Amino acid sequence: MSPLRPRAQPTALLQRRSVRQLIKFSLVGVSSTAVDKGSLWLLLQGVLPGVPWAIGATLSYSLGVINGFLWNRHWTFRAREHGSVGEQFFRFLSTNVVGLLLNLGATRAVLSSRTPSDSPGRCSSCGRCPGARCYPPPCSTAGAM
Repeated sequence: MSPLRPRAQPTALLQRRSVRQLIKFSLVGVSSTAVDKGSLWLLLQGVLPGVPWAIGATLSYSLGVINGFLWNRHWTFRAREHGSVGEQFFRFLSTNVVGLLLNLGATRAVLSSRTPSDSPGRCSSCGRCPGARCYPPPCSTAGAM
């Protein structure tokens, strides 16, 4: 360590507003991901039976976006003076549309990679795919019946 540069103390770092915001922003991101993936799991496990995975993924992602918006607005940035809630939410939501499209692509990839050991039972649509329903629809084996 150089004698010219004193070592930064952890408490000094936490006193910086930007560092605290980064930590809060990260925690909000983790909670939004938990809301998204947790609600997707619930939806796909039968809360809304028969709902296509893309609709469930869109609903769960939307819940995560709303969670992130509310927590970031009120806790992370305290951004009450930068326009109305509606204006702020519209800007926030419009930036998350790209995220939704990426999320749907990633969700489709994960769901289509499921194996019989991941989900016991057989698809109610075709009787051949693992799980309660074909993921992603349409079933790749439905035409082969």
